[in-house]
Amino acid sequence: MNRKEFFKVSAAASLASLLSPLSAYAEKFESEGKKVKVAVIGCGSVSTQYFPHISKCPYVEIVVCCDIKPDRAQKAAKQYNIPKWYKHIDDMLSGSKFDLMLTLTDMQ
Repeated sequence: MNRKEFFKVSAAASLASLLSPLSAYAEKFESEGKKVKVAVIGCGSVSTQYFPHISKCPYVEIVVCCDIKPDRAQKAAKQYNIPKWYKHIDDMLSGSKFDLMLTLTDMQ
């Protein structure tokens, strides 16, 4: 298995394991006409396996993204209609409200 295949399989498994326990929480939000507001840190290669799936999930809304390389955060925000993006986590944490944060930064 090469690196790309590994990321694809592990991203799908991670997303499934993440969203599964949240289903009751998400259903509560949905019954109230709300979505779980998600923040994403890390808009590099790993995020390309997550953003397409998360952005289509009926239970969640990606409200902010962050990356130390501002062009990646800005590109992800534009591509997935994310209202806010930041280049520093401190700015994101003090400037946006969210229910859940996904950390998709480099594994190192």
